[in-house]
Amino acid sequence: MKFSVMQPGQEKVVINIVKEAFDKSVAPGYAQKGIEEFFKFANENSLAERTKSNSFAMIAYQDRKAVGVIEIKDYCHIAMYFVKPHYQKKGYGKALFNEALSIIIRKGNGINKLTVNSSLNAVPSYERLGFKIQSKEQCFNGVRFIPMVLSLIS
Repeated sequence: MKFSVMQPGQEKVVINIVKEAFDKSVAPGYAQKGIEEFFKFANENSLAERTKSNSFAMIAYQDRKAVGVIEIKDYCHIAMYFVKPHYQKKGYGKALFNEALSIIIRKGNGINKLTVNSSLNAVPSYERLGFKIQSKEQCFNGVRFIPMVLSLIS
């Protein structure tokens, strides 16, 4: 498995991974309004704009195929984290997370926690990575999520 930080022009690669994983694993639990709201955020143009500032997206590759992506905002918040369905539960997501975490620790200027607004079905995955539920389920514009936090201080 190899990793690289997304470069300008690779937004389509990232969004294709997001779309495939979201459609299979997350969308079935969302109303149409929630799906539309998610894709206002998760599209090539929005991703390109976010990564011009203090965000980065990392892509995981297996045999030169892009299989997963994680986007980190301001070195302290997971904006998107998806692995293609065929590659889930095989260690790709954890390896991708750990690679992004190493960048956060190196470049995050003393960031001491990492947050995420987890989809309901991803909560157990985040808990396995060490995240703790921060508050009860919330809903914003039809998107249901649970705020979670990971302390980066031992």
